[in-house]
Amino acid sequence: MPSELSGGMARRAALARAIALEPDLIMFDEPFVGQDPITMGVLVKLISELNSALGVTCVVVSHDVPEVLSIADHAWILADKK
Repeated sequence: MPSELSGGMARRAALARAIALEPDLIMFDEPFVGQDPITMGVLVKLISELNSALGVTCVVVSHDVPEVLSIADHAWILADKK
């Protein structure tokens, strides 16, 4: 049952559903929050592969600037609410 999944498992299931639709664009809202280093590495690799192998545009909203910059082709950084 979906209610029995951990937060991380629920996120992965939601991502699997999104990928199954073969979208042109996937938006990630704070994908790295609460993730352990191993899972974070898996997410970074997955987002990179979605873009490079499948041509999916990935928009990542995150406060984790170093992780975003490690995978981004383009980045916009907003500071001071601007």
